[in-house]
Amino acid sequence: MNFKTQLQNRNEEIVRLKSLLEGGRPTGEAINRDCCYKNIDNKMGSLQDEISMLKREKNTL
Repeated sequence: MNFKTQLQNRNEEIVRLKSLLEGGRPTGEAINRDCCYKNIDNKMGSLQDEISMLKREKNTL
């Protein structure tokens, strides 16, 4: 397979994939909504509070 054929196949695949995505969520929106690190600071704070509470309970035993 020569380079020109590879480029043509790549371009056809890009067009095919774009057509599958038409009408879906915009990429930026999907990434922002689905990001698992979105509220990481709040989660970290809650976990640190819970650890502190468990340490206090352990010390009272």
